[in-house]
Amino acid sequence: MNRRAAGFTLVEMIVAMVIMGIIAAVIGMILKPPIDSYVASKNRAYLASTAEGAISLITRDIRSALPNSVRMPAKGATHCIEMLPTNGGGRYRADRLIDGTKGNPIDFATETSQFDVLAGDIAKASAGDLVAIYNLGIPDADAYRQDNTAAIAALSGTSLIKLSAPKKFPVDSPAQRFFTLPANSSVYLCLNAGTASGKGAGTLFQYPNALAATFDECPTAAPANAVVVASQVSACAFSYAPGVNARTGIVTMTLGLTNSDETIQLYREAHVSNAP
Repeated sequence: MNRRAAGFTLVEMIVAMVIMGIIAAVIGMILKPPIDSYVASKNRAYLASTAEGAISLITRDIRSALPNSVRMPAKGATHCIEMLPTNGGGRYRADRLIDGTKGNPIDFATETSQFDVLAGDIAKASAGDLVAIYNLGIPDADAYRQDNTAAIAALSGTSLIKLSAPKKFPVDSPAQRFFTLPANSSVYLCLNAGTASGKGAGTLFQYPNALAATFDECPTAAPANAVVVASQVSACAFSYAPGVNARTGIVTMTLGLTNSDETIQLYREAHVSNAP
């Protein structure tokens, strides 16, 4: 008596494959929404973190900027902004010591080669940085023109600043305040903001810039020393409004990042202290 060989028939295999395909399709339909949601959420979180980091970096520089040094291009562009971030400051000696000895005051009637620091924080300053006194952003009191700045040759602890060359500072500060700052400005520049194929096409750069009397327009290309602050930029704009009393101002910033058709756009206001 012949027995049938054990195994699956072709029909059984086809039926099993069809059933497995249906089960896989159902499982895929169930799992796809949460997976898509996870991927989108992860993408939004990355965009938000990147945008927040970039905005916070710019805000920090603005808030530490030398009074009256934040400026926009004269020709009206809104995709770049320049400022002079400070790294220290304090009060200088303007009078003799209590015991009658001279000490090292700043005499605005003649040149100064060194001066005493009475109070403040200059620990982050170093040789090659600048000292600025009573910056008003106007002729004869404009740090960009180097009217009221002098290069630092050396620091004696935190109590004495020696200048590279004698300097006659033009205007005395009513509060005897000075600031220390790098010898370059800081420029933030957005290029090619927009979208392409569901992604931001622009880039936000930051670079140090040599001091210049004027700031007419934004560069059309990033300089060689520029660093990328954020990529995938779909929107970017700055504006600066000096305060009514010229002692405060406000910078507004808009930064949008786009990836995989997901967009995060942040708006931030940074208050500027212009009391010199």
